[in-house]
Amino acid sequence: MWIALGCIVTGFLAGVINTVAGGGSLLTLPVLMALGLSADAANGSNRLGVLAQSLMSTFVFMRHGQFDGTSIRRFVVPVVLGAIVGAQVSIELPESWLRVSIALVMLGVLCSLWAQPKRWLRTRPSGHLWPLIGLWPMLFIVGAYAGFIQAGAGILFLAVLVLGAGQAVVGANALKAGLVVLLTVPALFLFASQGFVAWEEGLYLAVGQMAGGALGARVTVSWGPRFVRWVLVFVVVTSLIGMVGWR
Repeated sequence: MWIALGCIVTGFLAGVINTVAGGGSLLTLPVLMALGLSADAANGSNRLGVLAQSLMSTFVFMRHGQFDGTSIRRFVVPVVLGAIVGAQVSIELPESWLRVSIALVMLGVLCSLWAQPKRWLRTRPSGHLWPLIGLWPMLFIVGAYAGFIQAGAGILFLAVLVLGAGQAVVGANALKAGLVVLLTVPALFLFASQGFVAWEEGLYLAVGQMAGGALGARVTVSWGPRFVRWVLVFVVVTSLIGMVGWR
């Protein structure tokens, strides 16, 4: 009972955070490992919650007219290919190198949030700032990272979609949700095929994240880009602090 309740509550909080900004897996992964799952099993089981949350938030964004099907068709190929590579290939990286690399990217996003706030406060897309050929490698890298570990991938997606593709932040959140659905399906399949999914804990997490995703999408649409920007600032700062303590 307590495991179910803990997973559902954690999933709900992570679902809201993931939908509004990103980084909810920085909350769910430690909880799953505290329940006795290995790092690989926690990583795989976490995908169930991410998939449920992303499906629900995509549906809510669609109902509010925020989902751009044309853009997602342009971006889906590099993201899904990257996710398959990230989930399937064993990347031998020292943990310290990974921590420093992610922290540098987060710092770059934080600097943009402060130095270029107008880019994050647009209510309408401004068109592509980077050509599609420049966006695809970045989307492939973010997709690979999402397939590999997921934690913080939403923040990186928002950075590419807002700063690189010129999307308004609310629309970028909707695109992010749809892209995460598409990349999570093959990643979850690969983790499950290797026995790295604890279905009970993952399904409890999914229940909470589905509810959190629905609330997060409604909040994003209702409260707008200014609120999303401040949530991003908070999540990036707390993520950076948390990364300092990674072991």
